[in-house]
Amino acid sequence: MIAEQGGPLDLHFVIVGDGPAKPALEADVARMGIEDRVSFTGIVQREDIAAYIAQFNIALQPDVVAYASPLKLFEYMALEKPVVAPDTPNIGEVLQHNQNARLFPQGDENAFCVQVEELALDRALRERLGKAARQTILDDDYTWLGNARAVAQVGQDLQAS
Repeated sequence: MIAEQGGPLDLHFVIVGDGPAKPALEADVARMGIEDRVSFTGIVQREDIAAYIAQFNIALQPDVVAYASPLKLFEYMALEKPVVAPDTPNIGEVLQHNQNARLFPQGDENAFCVQVEELALDRALRERLGKAARQTILDDDYTWLGNARAVAQVGQDLQAS
C-alpha cells in the first residue's frame, strides 16, 4: 500500500465520509501501523465537502461501479484537483489519461500506486491535470444546469419525433 512508503513521498491520506468499507479500512490502517499517515473524517456536512476537497493535492477514485459516473469525480474536477481513477468505460466518457487525469487498469493496485506517486512527485503535472479537469467541466457543461439542458433537449427531441 502506498501509505506505507516513506522516502521522497511524505503522503498523508484523508478518507472523507463514511460507508460500509470504513471499518475494514480503519482495521487495515491500524494493522499496518500507519495511523499517523491516514485520517478518517467520518460523515461531513454537504456544505463542508468543498473545503475538504480544497485541501487535497490529489483526488483519488480507486474504484467505480460500471453503471455510473460518481458525483465526487465531478466535484474533484470542478475544484481543479488532479484525479487518479480506474480506466473503465464510464470513467473514459469523462476522463482521458494524461489529458485531464491519470488512469490505471481497474483493480491493478500497483498501477494505481504508480499514478499517485508520479503525481505526488510532479507539481507541474498536478497543476496541468487539475486545470484540464476543470476545463472539461466547463467545455462539456458537466454542471447541474448542463444536465437540465440535456434532459430538456431529450424531451424536445421526443416531442419532435
